[in-house]
Amino acid sequence: SLVQSCWAGKGTSWETAREAGMGYWLRSHTELKKVVEAIAQAAYLKDKEPADCSLWYIVLDKRRALAALYKRKDDPASLRLAEFLNRDPS
Repeated sequence: SLVQSCWAGKGTSWETAREAGMGYWLRSHTELKKVVEAIAQAAYLKDKEPADCSLWYIVLDKRRALAALYKRKDDPASLRLAEFLNRDPS
């Protein structure tokens, strides 16, 4: 696909997506969500730091997935943040 060819050789990142202008030509909501999720996963896997991918998971409305990543850190501040993210905001 066109998205995959944009990632080729450059890696999955916000910088690559911005450079390719994906926000201008990606019209499918489903495809856009896949791109944002790929960016979030790549951001986390780079340093295994949940803070690096937090914005992306919040945008995707995946608070529980983000909470699970914070739970893995196993420090008191991260555990409190995981508890907060698991609460129902309604």
